[in-house]
Amino acid sequence: MITGLFLGPDVIAATGLFSPVVTVIGITYIIIIGIQILCSRAIGSGEHRKVVSLFSTGVVFLGICGIIFSASCLIFRAELIEFLLGGAKNITDSVTSSLDSYIHGYSYGITFQIYTGMMMVFLPINNNTKLSYIAIIVMLVSNTLMDILSVVLNLGAFGLGLATSISYIIVFMLVFPSFMDKSRLYILSGVNSAFRGCTRRQCLGFQV
Repeated sequence: MITGLFLGPDVIAATGLFSPVVTVIGITYIIIIGIQILCSRAIGSGEHRKVVSLFSTGVVFLGICGIIFSASCLIFRAELIEFLLGGAKNITDSVTSSLDSYIHGYSYGITFQIYTGMMMVFLPINNNTKLSYIAIIVMLVSNTLMDILSVVLNLGAFGLGLATSISYIIVFMLVFPSFMDKSRLYILSGVNSAFRGCTRRQCLGFQV
């Protein structure tokens, strides 16, 4: 709504052109569900230490995926734009510029987007459903406010992408501390111990 009212059709077109990238990032949910299944099997076997190891391994692995996605979008932005446009001849320079700016702003939050997706799946299982509801509200409100601020500051498509990034960062900062609470089932351990309690196949995300 904010995009259409204040930023114009070129920015709307840019966000639409970027949607395939968002879909690719969404593939990480397959990994998240795989982690959930492995952890559930470990819970069924009564192996709490293994649950912590698998969960922590997943956090590390998804963090690496997020950094790769983010860095790739920033470093290879020109190549990504060319791929998304697919050689279309009716795309104006304004749309191309808006797409470049939107990718620039959006890329900073990709890692936090992936982490937020993971933690929203595990919060209810961690007996913290209330926090998951709060996180959803905070995400919607913060994203809307950041969108409005980007319009006020005339940041264009870059501001729109950055607003999304900031909203994911805010939600991450809200929910992350709950996974440091040792009274919960799913908690984060150190990086070294994260890989110690699972086999090589499990660390790669395969069920055994």
